[in-house]
Amino acid sequence: AGGGLVAAADWMRDHPGPITVAVQVPKEENNAKFNFDGRVVSVPDVGLSSSIKDLKERLQELLGGLPANKMKLSHVRHGVLKDQPSLAFYNFADGEAVAVSTKERGGRR
Repeated sequence: AGGGLVAAADWMRDHPGPITVAVQVPKEENNAKFNFDGRVVSVPDVGLSSSIKDLKERLQELLGGLPANKMKLSHVRHGVLKDQPSLAFYNFADGEAVAVSTKERGGRR
């Protein structure tokens, strides 16, 4: 697989069970309503077959209702994470860290 990633099916076989994802929230006064206070939010019991979009939807409740389609999740190795791939696709392990931010502008479809 590209970028040194293990195939998702192999990753899930070798890493059974749900994981906890640690999400770094930015400190932004103007987005305080979304709990953007610089803390790390833990999202427990995330299945590796869950998509990045599923993770965003779980985060929505923890971030004051910030819509999933307004979130951008970034990872130190993978850059900005796309919605469709699974956590297994990105080879996420328990305690994996990502950063959330708001999308700067709406994308055209």
